[in-house]
Amino acid sequence: FCQQQDASGTYINRKTPPCDNPSRLPFKNFTNYYIDSDWHGYSHYQALNVKFEHRAHDLAATAVYTWAQSKDDKSAAAGVGATGSGYQGFMDNHHPELDYGLSDFDVDQRFVSSYIYQLPFGRGKKIAGGVNRAANLLIGGWETTGIATFQAGFPFGINASDIDSALNTPSQRANIVPGCNIKANLTKTLQRINPDCFSQPGLGQFGTSKRNFLRQPGINNWDMGMAKNFAISERVNFKIAGDFFNAWNHHQYNIGTGALIGSGSGGGSAISNSVNSSTLGQITGVASAARIIQLSGKLTF
Repeated sequence: FCQQQDASGTYINRKTPPCDNPSRLPFKNFTNYYIDSDWHGYSHYQALNVKFEHRAHDLAATAVYTWAQSKDDKSAAAGVGATGSGYQGFMDNHHPELDYGLSDFDVDQRFVSSYIYQLPFGRGKKIAGGVNRAANLLIGGWETTGIATFQAGFPFGINASDIDSALNTPSQRANIVPGCNIKANLTKTLQRINPDCFSQPGLGQFGTSKRNFLRQPGINNWDMGMAKNFAISERVNFKIAGDFFNAWNHHQYNIGTGALIGSGSGGGSAISNSVNSSTLGQITGVASAARIIQLSGKLTF
């Protein structure tokens, strides 16, 4: 009866007992009622870590790959989460298992490599090792460095509105359209999700989409450097270097604090994830710094 509509489509009896929110709560003296405001939770983590390391006279290189999966039913203690309302609560307090999914901070794949390589040219090197001092000033003493980072994005879900606060939930999620291709119909600039695959649940209905089943844009970053060493004497050396941060000028989208504590609830999504937003599925987060070039000189003695 509380969900019936009149001829104009407006829900009736929503503001008066027994249909208003206070009348439906089990304790009349409490404005809000949650059954999950304790300090327990369930989580599961598994990972694989592979490391390659090489040390030689002219080369030092390290590469690390991590595959991991972290799943839980909430990623922060009660009162600490970043769900928009500042409270970490289940979507449906009577069925907390529906919130079991990827942790807000889960990163399933990460690869980082770094190297320092003294190029084999010039006096005492494998190539042109016997050149004169003048030629060595040109071709000798060069070194290159680099750090490459590739990382999957943090997970997130699609939020929706709790109409008239009928469910008293801080974590309402959108309905998902069965059989809809989330990666199809991407016609707008920086669009990554098909908005037609999601809809707003009706009054008093929980959304059908899962928690944290999508991923934000990840990291694809190269930092590189080139340097030239000049041996002034046996104990004095001058080094001039050029460093290139985000050398290939890739977009690294800033997803804010939600990257660590609650991106699954929208606190910091690079991709717009509210089903009622006109930008649903588009990247609206600010990109981090573009390519930075730094020149430096160092004298050691």
